[in-house]
Amino acid sequence: MIRLLLTTGTMLFISSVYFLYVSFVVPFTVAQKIPADQVVAQVSGYQPPVLSDTVSEHFSEVKWLQAGEIKTFQSKNTLFYTRDVERDKTSGNKVRMSPIAMLWTDPRRPDEKPYRLIAETGIVQFENQFFDAALHLKDAKPGRIVWATLEGVVHIDGADGLVIDGKQFVFSEQSGQLYSDYPVSFHYGPTANDQTEVAGTADQINLSLTPSDDAVLGKDMPRVGGVSVLTLRKDVRLDTTFFEDGVRHQALLTCDGPFEYHVLKKQATFNSRVKITHLEPGQERVMAETLEAERLRLQFEPAPNAKQNGKSSEFFDDLVLREVRAFGSTKNGLVGRNSQIRIRSEQQKLVATMQDLAYDVVTRTARFLDPKQVVVKRGDATFACPNVLVEHTVENRIQKIECRGPGSIEVSHERFGKSHAEASWVGAVNVMPDETGPLHILELLEGAQVVIPEMESVSGKRTFEMGMAANQLRLWVDLEKAERIKEPETILNQELPLTRALAAGNVKMVSKDVIIENSDLINVLLVPGVIQEEADNKILGASYTDDSRSSKERDPIYVSTDQIQINLIHDQSNGKIELKKLDGVGNVNVRHQPEASPSLQQFGGESPVVLTGTRVVATRDGAEDQQVTVLGTLDQYGEIENPATVEFGPTRIGGANLSFNQKRNEVSVIGPGAFLIPVTRDLDGKELDQPATLKVEWQEKMVFNGLDARFFEAVSCSLSGHQESISRMNCNDLTVRLSQRISLLEKPDPRKKVDVKSIEARLGVQLESRKFEGTKLVGVYQGELAEFTINQLTGDFVGLGDGEIHSWSLGDGLKLAPSDAAEANRPIRSDKEQKWRYSRLKFSGKLTGNFEQKVANFERQRIGILSAPVEQAQVKFKEDHVSMVKDAVRLDCRTLKIFQKEFNDRAYWELFAQNVNELEGQVFRAVADELSFDERLGRFILRGIGKDATLYFQERPGASFSPSSHRLIEFIPKKRSITVDGSSGLGG
Repeated sequence: MIRLLLTTGTMLFISSVYFLYVSFVVPFTVAQKIPADQVVAQVSGYQPPVLSDTVSEHFSEVKWLQAGEIKTFQSKNTLFYTRDVERDKTSGNKVRMSPIAMLWTDPRRPDEKPYRLIAETGIVQFENQFFDAALHLKDAKPGRIVWATLEGVVHIDGADGLVIDGKQFVFSEQSGQLYSDYPVSFHYGPTANDQTEVAGTADQINLSLTPSDDAVLGKDMPRVGGVSVLTLRKDVRLDTTFFEDGVRHQALLTCDGPFEYHVLKKQATFNSRVKITHLEPGQERVMAETLEAERLRLQFEPAPNAKQNGKSSEFFDDLVLREVRAFGSTKNGLVGRNSQIRIRSEQQKLVATMQDLAYDVVTRTARFLDPKQVVVKRGDATFACPNVLVEHTVENRIQKIECRGPGSIEVSHERFGKSHAEASWVGAVNVMPDETGPLHILELLEGAQVVIPEMESVSGKRTFEMGMAANQLRLWVDLEKAERIKEPETILNQELPLTRALAAGNVKMVSKDVIIENSDLINVLLVPGVIQEEADNKILGASYTDDSRSSKERDPIYVSTDQIQINLIHDQSNGKIELKKLDGVGNVNVRHQPEASPSLQQFGGESPVVLTGTRVVATRDGAEDQQVTVLGTLDQYGEIENPATVEFGPTRIGGANLSFNQKRNEVSVIGPGAFLIPVTRDLDGKELDQPATLKVEWQEKMVFNGLDARFFEAVSCSLSGHQESISRMNCNDLTVRLSQRISLLEKPDPRKKVDVKSIEARLGVQLESRKFEGTKLVGVYQGELAEFTINQLTGDFVGLGDGEIHSWSLGDGLKLAPSDAAEANRPIRSDKEQKWRYSRLKFSGKLTGNFEQKVANFERQRIGILSAPVEQAQVKFKEDHVSMVKDAVRLDCRTLKIFQKEFNDRAYWELFAQNVNELEGQVFRAVADELSFDERLGRFILRGIGKDATLYFQERPGASFSPSSHRLIEFIPKKRSITVDGSSGLGG
């Protein structure tokens, strides 16, 4: 709008002043151009009818033309009137005419209203002195006009609403000036083709004329070629009224002056405190647009078709505006003040300041410059940058914006409190068309930052804050939608103009829920959709419902990854934006610090949850159906090369594919992986002096539903982290159950401690345990079962056969053969002398027991026990060698109970067997219905039920057996003691 009024107003103003030049020159040259026989002589009280009608039509208000002696000069297009013509008594080359009036018809527009000039006095000075006492213009040789003046009040009017009023106009050929040192006013318009009107005033006017050696204007005319510079010296005021789309607009341009128009340069300049005010009718009141500058320069050029039409553009005809330049304080500082360009718009609620403004009409580009900052304030937003370029389309829509140098955009709002939202950059900002579609790309380069402070929603219940930094930030924006947004505070309830955002290079983001510590690239896509009212935007971390939690600040999620793609949906019906999918690739690290939970203390209740991997994918479908998948990488052989992991203090899950499903309250791992969890008991259920780590590895998958963690295929469960033992369990199906369900939606009950409740192994169960004294291995235990379950809290365990249990213990404490030497006062054996004892237990049915009570039960099944000394651990003893090895023993039975007891801080075993098929040692054999064995005493007790128990005993290996059958037989092989039914024998 400012450009429109500058173009029309200024050109119309220059046009009106040009007629001042024409009107001034014509009356002083017309007498030289008309032949002598066309001069109308003075006639007292009489005028020809034609001239009388002309006066009545065009000069009815000029009283001195209505009667009296009138001198009239007439040419083809001009009528010139005066009452008195006399010589100037002070010189011989000046003529005074008083008063004067002229009527001139523009030969190019003969049908239009002619132009009038009315002045009190006109004085003309000729080149030569051509009279002394009398005035004889007819025969004189005065030469050309070299000086002239219109004195008193001067009035000019004509076609198209032209009106010029002034005083004391002076022309000088020598100085090449046409000027007046008095105020001048002018008016122009409307015309037949344009409803625009221009009215203006100025104090002092000057037309600089081009010198000429030739008689360009005529033989006796001044040696000038035309106007070169038009100058209004002071207090310039230009009022313009125009119509646009049928609406009347007003505009006012003022400056202290001077105003200059250079004809050859086709350049107009307004100087010193220039102000343009545009008044546009609004719905409720007139709205104002203003531009203030120290200097305003307009550059015109010939219209593209000017030469084709054969028209001249020497002064103003067929000129079009090419460039507008506005300046703040002048470069040499002569103004004496530090002024800036200031642009205001009431309708747009905009205020802008700068030092330099340039607008190219042809390329439709505007450049705004300021050594410090170009500052634009619109409503609650403030923009600042030292160098801004804007390009628009023919339809006046934004095409491109370039901002060079450091800058910022700040937005204040009552919901921000004392803070404000801010976008800043160090390098540049570009707004350019997207070559792939109708959108525009907003690009921030080098040190780009966006900060949105905490803000209350319309409901006052939710808050949101966010900050982002990157080397490059790009936004895909629909400018037409952006222009339609009238109320920014309700932007979320409108169709959003933003469809995509891309941050690249050292990207960091901070919000209440998520902090991206480092990423090379973040790509955000925003699409419209429907969001359920109860939806919660959290993807990780528990969502708690208790009042104490809602009133406490929640720690955010920390994310680091090479690249992230985020898909968002926007529901304008409720003003919500929800995360649909997040996909992060490369060096993934996600960390979250949950609220400290005493019930989870053992597993790292005060530690952050940390996810690592090579890719993370988070999706949401509905209010609570959220899933997060963290991926690792496998090598060409299917082995995990870089695992995806989740850590919670000492608790750790690793694998190639980790998934978290909030709706199902499920954590799963597809493919091989490992699970490390702290425990306070070993696999036997024994309380540990200090926590150990239970490690579970598998090959197929793992599923954890908050209560049960189940592992499949080639599962290995081991216990390490303490000095007494290392335990391992292998199977193909393992379940670890907690004492209390951990929920991804609800807060655990702080009154209940979460612990490992049970471990259940199935399908090819293998058990292994090693016992140490310091660094010395003193025990090895192995087992093979179909299934095995242990309750860590009660110590109960259950095993299913067929099964075998193998053990190796250092010391060979069991003595089942007669001793050849006295035991008293015998020195303690050295480590080299100590032997290992191997024991094996086979069973075909069910094993039950309790590690706390140190008891095991086998009922109604095939049971076989073998025990013998061996040279080293993990060397197995052959069953058919029992009769050949001292202290070897074998037992077959159908029911068995095993107890472990202590005496003098030393553990020993007791056995109770039923349906004993056979008991075999090197020097004895036995059959009984019941058998009990006390390891501490080395004593067997055989009982017969229904039939006698039978014992076969040898004095020495190879000797003949001595049978003994009784209801009760007590037998101590080491002492060669046999007691039957209470009577002793075989002592020695």
